Amino acid sequence: MSQQTPQSRNVPASRPVARRQTSRYEQEQQRQRIVIGVVVVGILAAVLILLVPYLKTSLWDPSRQVATVGDETITRGEYAKYQKLASNLGTDPSVLPQIFQPYRENPQQVRDALESQQQQAPSDELPEVTGTGLDPMINAEVLVQSAPQAGITVTDEQVGQKLREYLYPAGATGASAEGTATPATAAASPQATETPGTRQATAPAVTPTAGPPSDADVEGFFGLLNDTLGVSEADYRDLVVRPALIRDQYQEKNVPKSSKQVHVRHILVNEKAAADKILQQLRDGAKFEVLAKQQSIDESNRNKGGDLGWAPAETYVTEFSKAAFALTKPGQLSSPVKSEFGYHIIQLIERAESRPLTEQQRQQVGQKKVADFVEQQHERLKKAGDLQIGIPPTPTPAPTVTVSPIG
Repeated sequence: MSQQTPQSRNVPASRPVARRQTSRYEQEQQRQRIVIGVVVVGILAAVLILLVPYLKTSLWDPSRQVATVGDETITRGEYAKYQKLASNLGTDPSVLPQIFQPYRENPQQVRDALESQQQQAPSDELPEVTGTGLDPMINAEVLVQSAPQAGITVTDEQVGQKLREYLYPAGATGASAEGTATPATAAASPQATETPGTRQATAPAVTPTAGPPSDADVEGFFGLLNDTLGVSEADYRDLVVRPALIRDQYQEKNVPKSSKQVHVRHILVNEKAAADKILQQLRDGAKFEVLAKQQSIDESNRNKGGDLGWAPAETYVTEFSKAAFALTKPGQLSSPVKSEFGYHIIQLIERAESRPLTEQQRQQVGQKKVADFVEQQHERLKKAGDLQIGIPPTPTPAPTVTVSPIG
C-alpha cells in the first residue's frame, strides 16, 4: 500500500482558497463598476436637467413652426424677431429716417437707447404667439407669394433700392426738431395702432446730416440693429421692405385716378328707436344739421352737421357704403342703417359718377384693395392646402374710427 507525500496532500487543498480569492476580486470589481455607473448616470442626469431648459429655449422653441405659407414656414423664433422689430422700430418703413438720421449723427446714442430698451424688456423668453401678432406676418407672406397672381414681379435689386429710398427719401432733412423721438417712439407714432408695450421718450435735437448715406452708413446701421434686436438687413428687407414694395406696386396698378363718389352727411345714434324717431322728425321738416349737432354721437363731424364730405365707396364700412351709394337724389334720406358703430340716418347732398381722388383717398382705396386681394389669396392657399396656421385665427377687429373716410 503506497503512501501519499505531503506535497500530494497539499495540492488539492489549495484550490478552494484560490477560487475564493478570485471570487472576492471579481465581486469588488463589480461593485466598483456599479459605483462608477451610478456616478456617471447621476452626472448625466444633472447635465440633462441643466441642459434641457437651454436646449428648449435656444433650439427647440425657436424652431417650432407656427404657420406654413406655401413652401415657407414661420417659426417661433421668426415670430419673436418680428415682434421685437415691431415693438422697437415698427413695421412701417417710412419712419426709418427718424432713427437712421440720428444714427448718422451719433451712433452710440442710438445704440444706448436700443440697449436700454432691451434691458427693460420683461423677459428673454419667446413671446406668446397670438393671432394679432401672427396675422401681419402671414398677410405679408401671402402678399409676397401671391404677387405673380397680380402680375407683379419684384427683384432683389428693387428691394435694395427701395430700402435706400426709405432710409433717405428725396429731400430728407433728418429729424431736427427738438424732442426728436427715440427709436421706440419714432416707430410707434406713425402707425395706425400703437404697438403694446412701446415706451415713449425723447432725445436731444439732431442736426441733419447732409447728403445721401454711404454703404458704410447702411452697413453700420443694420449691424447695430442686428447687435441689439437680432434683425439683420436681410431680415428687414424680407419682413418689411419687400411686402411694402409689392403693396405700393399693387396700389399703383389697381387704384384709378378717379372714381364714383358721394357727398353725404349722417346722424349716428346707439338705438334703432332713436334712429326711427330722428327719421320721422326729418320727414316732418326738421333740419338735418340741427339734429346732427344735437343728437349724433359721431363727434368727428357732429359740429359740421354730420357732413362727411366727398368720398369713394372704399372709405366707408360696407353697410354704410351700400346705403350711401344707393341714394340717387340730393336731399334723399336712407332708412336707419345698422353698422358696428350704431344706427345711421344718411342724407345725400350730391354725387358724381367720376371725381378725381385725392392722394389720401387713393391710399385709402389702395389699402382696401390690397386687403381684399390678400383675403382672396388666403382662401386660394387654404383650398390648395398651402396655408396652415398653428393657432386659432383672430377675428377681424372692428374698426376703431367712425364711418368718416379713413385718415
